[in-house]
Amino acid sequence: MTAKEAAAAAKSIVDRATAPAPPSAPVATDEGRSLIPMAVALVVALAALLLVRRLRSAE
Repeated sequence: MTAKEAAAAAKSIVDRATAPAPPSAPVATDEGRSLIPMAVALVVALAALLLVRRLRSAE
């Protein structure tokens, strides 16, 4: 099969296609995200800071 024949076959297949491809999965936006992971990260960071502060003051 030559390149021209392959191109013609591909064009024919595309021309016969009736349904477009389904849309891709929606991308998560900042509006749809929950604040819980951010709150958990903040609590963990504060706990780590307090632990370091307590360990330093014990010296």
